[in-house]
Amino acid sequence: MVAHDRVASGLAPSLEELINPADTAQFFAAAEVFLIGKSDGTLSQECRMRHSSKEWRWTLIRGWVGDRTSLGSVGLAAGVLIDTSDRRNTLEQRMRLQRLEGIANLAGGIAHDLNNVLSPTLMAVELFSAGPVEESNCELLRIVQ
Repeated sequence: MVAHDRVASGLAPSLEELINPADTAQFFAAAEVFLIGKSDGTLSQECRMRHSSKEWRWTLIRGWVGDRTSLGSVGLAAGVLIDTSDRRNTLEQRMRLQRLEGIANLAGGIAHDLNNVLSPTLMAVELFSAGPVEESNCELLRIVQ
């Protein structure tokens, strides 16, 4: 039994039921261009599809027109579904890590700049406290330390 017969008989869900509602319009627009012959005869569309485990999985749908009828409609087509969820998750993790790395570099730069500003002050305190300090400056030196 081919897939179309399984859908028609109710044994398998239709594409409308499988594709995430947020991705439906974009997918069917690309599929229409593919089916009416306004593309190069290939379909490559990534969308979220309901997996047998009931979770949404990112899926790359690739299709090819093998033959068209004399009226231009599809006579023969083939396609594959490729689960790309793991690749997408890895890519998202990498992007999060790059953002965190950028934040860490920014924080390190701010700390470095702050250290550059405070170092002369701290060195001056050490110099003043090493030698004799006038009575009027003792309180000020304690505050700065």
